[in-house]
Amino acid sequence: MGQEWEIVGGADKGGILVREGENTSSKEVPQRLSTGAKVLEKELRGQRLNYKKISGTGPEEGWVSISLKGKELARKVSKPQQEVRQKIPTSKTERAIKLLRRAIDGADGDTASPCLGMLWEEGNKNQDAIFEAGAFDIIMEAMKVFADKPEVFRLGAGVVGATSLFNERNGTAWGERDIVQCLVDEMKAYPLNAELCDVIISTMGCLCDFVPMNKESVMKQGGYELMLKYMQQDHPDRVDNHWRVWATISAMASNHQDHMQFFVDAGLIEEGIKHMQRNPHAPRLREEVIQVYNCIVPIASHGLAAAGAIEEAKQSMVEEEDRQTQANCCKFLAEMSKYFPGCIPRIKKSGCIELLLQAGFKFPQVGQDTSDLWDVPPKAYSALQNIGVVLSGDPPPEWTAGELAWCLLGTGDEAGEWVKAHIAGRGDQPNCWHVFLESSGEELRNLWYLRLRKSCPKLISE
Repeated sequence: MGQEWEIVGGADKGGILVREGENTSSKEVPQRLSTGAKVLEKELRGQRLNYKKISGTGPEEGWVSISLKGKELARKVSKPQQEVRQKIPTSKTERAIKLLRRAIDGADGDTASPCLGMLWEEGNKNQDAIFEAGAFDIIMEAMKVFADKPEVFRLGAGVVGATSLFNERNGTAWGERDIVQCLVDEMKAYPLNAELCDVIISTMGCLCDFVPMNKESVMKQGGYELMLKYMQQDHPDRVDNHWRVWATISAMASNHQDHMQFFVDAGLIEEGIKHMQRNPHAPRLREEVIQVYNCIVPIASHGLAAAGAIEEAKQSMVEEEDRQTQANCCKFLAEMSKYFPGCIPRIKKSGCIELLLQAGFKFPQVGQDTSDLWDVPPKAYSALQNIGVVLSGDPPPEWTAGELAWCLLGTGDEAGEWVKAHIAGRGDQPNCWHVFLESSGEELRNLWYLRLRKSCPKLISE
């Protein structure tokens, strides 16, 4: 067994960034690797770890940084801990199943709760162990027997969600057991129990991600209407948790035109705007609302523009310097440009493009080159990507600020003028040139000035 690592960074962002390759300029994977996840080391090169996931949520494999700017992101698990962890899942799972069987036979909800809690914990670590132990049927039975005990049911729903997250086989197995009907019935019985509803909604999202059959069941059984009603209730202490509803709707709408149309007709566009305006500082909520909008753009671009979705996308980027939110907004604006070209002047006027450029995003292709579509000079566009890499604090380890500057200034005076105009510092925020200057050594700084004087004479004179 190789070296195990625990992810300790990214708690405030839902985990740490994962890339497809070793180089930190390689393509980002959309989902983050969750804080607390355990991974197995495949290869370690400097500060970059190539991993295979053991437990937690996120991509099954990829490359992550083990530290960034002196902050620890991943920590080695000691060998004794590894040995203990490897022995626990099977014995714990088997013990929990036996105890749960007794609890069901004796209608003992107090004993069933810790058993389901243990299976939930183990499901987060090893989805397949729960499936292979044959626990699905007994968990389903427990949820039906203790349907009048919301806390017990909530724990059972948690196991379902943990074992079906990004797992098509398990999601299908649960769907074949008519789990959606069971979840919907419980939510109907206890619509005001926020803790229970949060878990049920999250679980329905996990079930829908890769299993079309489950998407149909949620719609058919009235699950969407229940979720919308739940969002409209007054749960002041659960506002941030409404992102779970939007994440589930996104899973249901993805690549399903009938569902998209249903959501639009049901007033989802207006509901999303309302939620973002009420909760300007809830990044996860905004991220998921924009993701739902991405799903419905093909059939509702005019409605989204009319409702003010472009302005809310900009507000999301201003309020939250969150990479995933920015990525969703970038995709949303590109898709809006594709399906409703008439909104391009509005997108340009909103200032969204400058925000995205400063974040260093490479714009998606939308039928024609987006740099032409939005009047972004290609050379400046390329230069700004490099600036974004530096300002994000995640440059490739072999890049020094001076080397990046050298590469950047090769774009010439045409880019230099445009870059300066769009990346100028505001208030106490330094512009890109100051970042380079402050982080370069004297020798590199001298080379930097020589290159700058040669390629961007107008810029250096100012």
